[in-house]
Amino acid sequence: MKITICGSSAFKEQMLEYRDKLFAMGHEAIVHPDYEAFVKGEKQEIWSLVENGEHYLAKKTQGYIKWYYDAICSSDGILVLNFDKKGIKNYIGGNTLMEIGFAHVNNKKIYLLNPVPEEVSYGDEIKAMYDEILDGDLNDIKQYLTGAKVCDHKSVGMIVRKEEKILLIERMKPPFAFALPAGHLDGYEDFEEMAKQELFEETGLVAKSLKFLIEGRKENPCRRIDGTWHFWQIFEVESEGQVNRSLLETKQTKWVSVSELKELAKKTQAYEAGKISEDDWRKNPGLEKVWCDWLKELKII
Repeated sequence: MKITICGSSAFKEQMLEYRDKLFAMGHEAIVHPDYEAFVKGEKQEIWSLVENGEHYLAKKTQGYIKWYYDAICSSDGILVLNFDKKGIKNYIGGNTLMEIGFAHVNNKKIYLLNPVPEEVSYGDEIKAMYDEILDGDLNDIKQYLTGAKVCDHKSVGMIVRKEEKILLIERMKPPFAFALPAGHLDGYEDFEEMAKQELFEETGLVAKSLKFLIEGRKENPCRRIDGTWHFWQIFEVESEGQVNRSLLETKQTKWVSVSELKELAKKTQAYEAGKISEDDWRKNPGLEKVWCDWLKELKII
């Protein structure tokens, strides 16, 4: 991943330190080259502007604001180094606020090393834009930069029927396959409430009622960190509304008959046996393996 490091110029030593830490983690980290020069005692005519209260001249003559805008646009995200400064805990200044704004409007991830400062007037604006707070631990950035969360090992699945057919989604993200609407609990304790939320997020349907069907552990992998198994609860859902699929989570939705489900399950068997290539599977997948198992246990296929 490519990350632009942002923060007050007072944190120039830390910028180089965290750049090197990110390099060691296998990421490409960007810091304006002048910060390395300042640390080495070079370009003192520019640094003196910063120290003498004429930072605006350095920004204007050196084009720092435009440079950071271009760097952020070319990155996957920004890491904001917000340490204590001027008696303010976790300081974020006006220039860094702009850089957070640049990242936000360009759909780049925004990671704060420490919590949002409480002693600045624009704390609400920062809270509205950042994605994750690392609480001082750079190691936590790995799961965010890979797009993966830590698995909570709890999943909920929903069977939605319309006449004699069952609703399927085709996953946009791994594991690539057709599946029934489902999701992780992500800190929720109530499986039913999460079932309602996931159904709406993935399909746009509103759950009117849920009927518990079955539960248990499955050794099914997901794309999350440590995602090797899940404890499931499966519900049959009576829903209302029109299907309006998530464009981020799904490639398509479709209503299928039991016989069509069986054919998709046969394709999954062939894929598991190595008879279907990975490329062919992604172009035209079968049913996710865990759903083959659940639907067989429920005697639907």
